[in-house]
Amino acid sequence: MKVSVSHYALEDENTLKNKWTSLFLSSKQCVFLDWNWISAWLQSIPSTVLVIEANVNNKPVGLGLCCEKTKRVFFNSFAIQTLWLHKYGDDLVDQTWIEHNDFLLDIKYEEEVRAALLEYIKSKLNRWHEFYVGMSQQSLLTKFEEVLGPSRTIVHSADFSVDLSQMQDVSQYLSSLSKNTRSQINRSQKLLNQLGEVKLTIAKTEQEKQNFFQLISLFHQQKWRDTELGSGFDNTTFVNFHKSIIIKDVNNSYSDIYALELNGEALALLYLLKTKDAWYFYLSGIQTHSDNRIKIGLLAHTLVIEQAIKCNIQKYSFLAGDARYKQSMSNVVEEPQALVCFSKPSSLLILIKQLRHLKQIIFPSNKD
Repeated sequence: MKVSVSHYALEDENTLKNKWTSLFLSSKQCVFLDWNWISAWLQSIPSTVLVIEANVNNKPVGLGLCCEKTKRVFFNSFAIQTLWLHKYGDDLVDQTWIEHNDFLLDIKYEEEVRAALLEYIKSKLNRWHEFYVGMSQQSLLTKFEEVLGPSRTIVHSADFSVDLSQMQDVSQYLSSLSKNTRSQINRSQKLLNQLGEVKLTIAKTEQEKQNFFQLISLFHQQKWRDTELGSGFDNTTFVNFHKSIIIKDVNNSYSDIYALELNGEALALLYLLKTKDAWYFYLSGIQTHSDNRIKIGLLAHTLVIEQAIKCNIQKYSFLAGDARYKQSMSNVVEEPQALVCFSKPSSLLILIKQLRHLKQIIFPSNKD
């Protein structure tokens, strides 16, 4: 099998859409490589992307979209050219946060085509010093390292999910949890039921989606705005990106927002991304209840998982994150995910590394 690889600046998005959606059908169909995500991402970035394309017999079998950025380091003395796979290379733009990142690959040729794409980037694409990939599972990053060499980890996180494949109803799910977690969920539901009608609703119409999106934004801001990480809903790029995904998904085939309501008033909202057999919890907006015995988040997830079981979904993923509730509500510890940087050997990077080392000796408390 001969794999030919080329690169070009994206000019015709419709042509890319046709190639991408066709190839996606013969891929592993990663939720973050669905055209719904990719098209929203293309609209969110302020520059043209570089398309890396692999073909076998003139048929696309591998695609990757990269952004090129210039980063100045060491007191702005040096310019480093960086390359980012399905990311822009700017913290605000990238707050949309992709996970399970990889090239889009035909499953029949996955290993060979990925290796060919990486070899092309390494040998033929000479316009980078650093290549960033992630968030991606560790086993996948090992395959990148086989071609590109060792990487430097930027962000590392645990990943949890619930295997629903053998579960017939929510009682089976609850019985798989620890006694303490199960008790908190049952107590929360009992106490809320005493206060009125508890109901899980889903946004279906555009107006309902607009209303739910406004609420999830408000709740998320209330919880995260004053923290070190902040709330993505204070970031216009983040807001437009996710609103585009939710509103354009008319049939709810790719995304959902669920609300846990008490007497018609939302207490929590959960935003999910979906494939045909898995649901991925992306983010939530949750009001803290005045009664600390009532765990709104635990109950909301349980009720959504109940819906997933009814829909014959095989997996409910909490995605990356070390939050205690993710671990306590999961029965599978997934591979950790990481954002990593590959460096191309060059005299410039060697010089910068030596200067940083020298700086640390002279000014041990400073960082560049």
